[in-house]
Amino acid sequence: MAYTKKTWVKGNTPLSAENFNHMEQGIADAHTDIAQLNSDLNNRIEFTITSIDSKYAFTGNSYKHNGKVYINGYFHCNSPSVGITTCFFVPEGFRPKIKCGSACYTDDDVNFNNIGAVKIDTNGDITIYFPTVYSTCVYTSIVYDID
Repeated sequence: MAYTKKTWVKGNTPLSAENFNHMEQGIADAHTDIAQLNSDLNNRIEFTITSIDSKYAFTGNSYKHNGKVYINGYFHCNSPSVGITTCFFVPEGFRPKIKCGSACYTDDDVNFNNIGAVKIDTNGDITIYFPTVYSTCVYTSIVYDID
């Protein structure tokens, strides 16, 4: 519930039970809202994105919350080759209903070709596009529905 601020004016605003109860209710409502937010955070289900090749790693967080999956972080490769590589896997129960993906920033500061990509298939395969051999990381933030 939104709190309606009361403007206190010295000598004009009465120090009454009604005004103090209004303030107390605002404090109580704020505590209830904070407790709900903490509960929502605790109700998310985290999962691990699995690498299918030891030269690849994912750093970040991946979790399901309220029927959506969130993947935030970066995919890293020790020795990437230019092009598309299927190198990660999303476990069952966290896969998208339809293919999804995102254009992503990479760490290539040599060629100014900083656009990579991440695609997630319905079978759980994650495909990464490294635009140059200087791109070792693809940074991403993806959200998709699963329910």
